[in-house]
Amino acid sequence: MEILKNPGDAQFNSSELLEYWSQEFAVALKDKYICGIWKSDLPSGLLWSSQFAQIDNKNPVRRPGAVERPTPTWSWSAYDDDVTWINTHLEKQKDPDFEILSHDIQLVSADAPFGEVQKGELRVRGLMIGIPLPTISAETGIPVIIVEGMEMPAVIDYPDDPRLQQNSLSKLSALIVVQTGWSILEGIIVAEEENNRWSRAGWWDSQHTRTEPLAPGSTEKDSTKSVKEAYRAKLRSLWGGKENVREIVLM
Repeated sequence: MEILKNPGDAQFNSSELLEYWSQEFAVALKDKYICGIWKSDLPSGLLWSSQFAQIDNKNPVRRPGAVERPTPTWSWSAYDDDVTWINTHLEKQKDPDFEILSHDIQLVSADAPFGEVQKGELRVRGLMIGIPLPTISAETGIPVIIVEGMEMPAVIDYPDDPRLQQNSLSKLSALIVVQTGWSILEGIIVAEEENNRWSRAGWWDSQHTRTEPLAPGSTEKDSTKSVKEAYRAKLRSLWGGKENVREIVLM
């Protein structure tokens, strides 16, 4: 592909320019581009949310059009609306139980490594727990998921998703992806499709998971290894135990 040297030289294809610069950055950064997300940034890259729903989460509305879940569901680049990232002011790290084990990406065209994807799967391991259907908080009026009696704010990818409607028999879980040390968690809502293969249904976070108060004048960074290990053990216990650290395929 010939890159334009003068904007007036010819009509350009924005997808070709995106592909070109993605290739250039991949070489410069020594990183890999996977369905719109750099491999090194995959954990936090999974935590996008619908910008429309975030603007008015009490009355989320999508743009008109057919409702069809994208492929892959975990990638913001496949979502058919504007997206945003929440809590960007926080210093986050991958949750100790979360790991991306492998990926299987099949392109529509082998000649377009940054183009349309026919299949995109991530095999991940993480701490997850089954949840009931998302509901509306009586206190705040926004969508929430409930884990062990605790409300956690949520942003649903598709408010009219049939898997999230009353009387749905879909199996839903909350998966922890990142955390800030030992208090704030952030993750995604997933729905099982078949044989331990799951698709994304939304985003959630919690700022009320600290099991013990911080000492006066201390911060999460000051926490000792033993305190963090105790918190991890307590969190696992609250989320169903070590057996809830599971391997699944995200589609």
